[in-house]
Amino acid sequence: MNALYNNGYEDKALCDNIKYLTVVLIIIALILMGAGSAGAQTQENIQTKAYPEGWSPDLMVSYKAINGYHPEGWTDVKGNVHIVWDDNEDDIYYAQVDESGALVVAQKPLTQISYKDGKKSNYPSIASDRYGDLWVFWQDNRSGIFEIYYTRSSDNGRTWAQEQRLTAEDGMQSQHPRASAKFYGESGRVYVTWQDRRTGNFETFVRMISYDVSGNINLGFDNQVTPTDGWESTRPDIHCYKDWIYLAWNDLRNGVNEIYFKKSNDMGNNFSAEIPISDNDGFPSERPRLWANQSGLSIVWHDLRENNFEVYYKMLEHNLITSKSLVSTKRLSKKDIYDSMNPSVTCDDKTVYVAWEDAADGQKKEIFYSSSPDQGKSFTPSVILTGYASYGFSESSEYPKIMTHNQNVHLAWSRKYSNNYDIFYKGTIVKLIATTPAVNSTTAAVNSEIIMEFSKMMNAATLQNAISVLGEQEIVAGALSFLNFDAASATVSKIKFTPAKQLAANRTYTVRIAGTAKDKTGNSMIGNVMGGFDGIGVNDYIWSFGTGSASRPKNLLRNIVNSPNPFNYITNPPGTYFNYSLDTDQAIGEVVVKIYSMSGRLIKTIDMASNFKGLNQQYWDGLDESGNRLANGVYLYKIHANVGSDEFVARGKMIVMSERNLN
Repeated sequence: MNALYNNGYEDKALCDNIKYLTVVLIIIALILMGAGSAGAQTQENIQTKAYPEGWSPDLMVSYKAINGYHPEGWTDVKGNVHIVWDDNEDDIYYAQVDESGALVVAQKPLTQISYKDGKKSNYPSIASDRYGDLWVFWQDNRSGIFEIYYTRSSDNGRTWAQEQRLTAEDGMQSQHPRASAKFYGESGRVYVTWQDRRTGNFETFVRMISYDVSGNINLGFDNQVTPTDGWESTRPDIHCYKDWIYLAWNDLRNGVNEIYFKKSNDMGNNFSAEIPISDNDGFPSERPRLWANQSGLSIVWHDLRENNFEVYYKMLEHNLITSKSLVSTKRLSKKDIYDSMNPSVTCDDKTVYVAWEDAADGQKKEIFYSSSPDQGKSFTPSVILTGYASYGFSESSEYPKIMTHNQNVHLAWSRKYSNNYDIFYKGTIVKLIATTPAVNSTTAAVNSEIIMEFSKMMNAATLQNAISVLGEQEIVAGALSFLNFDAASATVSKIKFTPAKQLAANRTYTVRIAGTAKDKTGNSMIGNVMGGFDGIGVNDYIWSFGTGSASRPKNLLRNIVNSPNPFNYITNPPGTYFNYSLDTDQAIGEVVVKIYSMSGRLIKTIDMASNFKGLNQQYWDGLDESGNRLANGVYLYKIHANVGSDEFVARGKMIVMSERNLN
């Protein structure tokens, strides 16, 4: 729960302000409601349901596929999602979804020569270059043996050039291409890697395709990056970040596959010596996937070290030739008797995202998902993004590909139902990614303009009456303006609210985004408040900030949260903990916590609460002054801290939900 900060409140004001103040972030557990025996679900049902909260409904990307397999994807600089796959491993298809999850380019075959010719065209990979051109690579046996082919689109996927063979027709297998792209100034490169048997056994090769602003393309030459040692080096992956090129593959040199890694510090001209990633423990480690951000390089793979395949993660530093782990190997999937395989990883500069397939119930596979907000040090509990836990129509979900852009997360995967596989897509719902003043800041200027940036283009008309700014005892008048309005689509992602007059000093202001605000495809943000309070809807979203004053120090009482919230009386111990930080080097005096009903009645005072510099935690058993349990409902609290000659006050809200409401 995010706290609202203020530099002092009177108890009467606490009562009077109820009409105007919105609640702070409260997450209420999702209650799954049983509906008895469910009937068969139709395709229409599939299209309209989403699981879990925060993700868009499933969108079928392929159409009447025989068996759509091996989806891969790339997000371009505008947030469009480009997806390729093979159908029945015979031909390569492409489709495009925009940032809001709308299908803008319907499926089209890319392998025109081999289309339905009985030859195999499969395992595609896609990348977008410096100028927005799309490159797709795949393995193709139209000549009788697998070689690497490619095609290119210069008009954002609408039309595609005739496919061409990339590797030499030498009678030796070339398979499993993977591509990435990076630009350097006015020029750029597309990198493609694959396994090639030209030396007698499979080794890993890399091709660097360069191009410039004039459209000149140099297809480059094959560079063997693994040694000819008599052992197979297979299923490579490649990723570009800044001047660094990263490469990982399966290597059989120790009798079973292990993951090895190389990196280039000079845009792919030279590569380091091999660096082992997985432990040489006699158990297979396979199918590495790579992605990098400003913190380091994330690597995932599946590993048999615990008697069945599980998904593992590791982060390496960027640019040293020698290996250094920033995050040591950790298992992301649940240790059980079922296989967790084929992981996919991506990241932005804030979060690492991982998806994988998991036969958690022992009968069919679903796509699991976890993320790390601290650059791989810890991951959220995994959740199931596909159907079986929610509405039971999927027969199997496999081959996830996860992508991100502008803090939106996108997933493509292969899903079986009605005895065939199709390619599906879903993405995260629109979110607020930046604000001015910053969320929960306490020193905003009184002449501040309030700016909000969304992760997706919003329907401008729905924002007109959806934004309100609430003071402690008033609604703030002002004007809303659009900072990046797109007239063609009547959408906007950045807006500004200009107050009609200066804000008051030393006050808390709450910005409300009503649930009626929609992105361009009609999706709302996920609400973070409890509805039913003076016009506040359950789908509304709020954030807050405080103004400062030159005559008074900023609030030193920070990071207010009580946990658990909601709380009950059946946990051990019952009740909740108030957590708060005192960021000061001054002498800290008395700290008091006061709990109120929604009507403003004082219920409990905790004198002599924890008062250490830094993080504090104060336990409360949930009982009032008479030792009685509280009724179910919403309650308010204030924390008073005396620091030096000043008193600092912060407050929040919490919910009591007894055991009879938890079933």
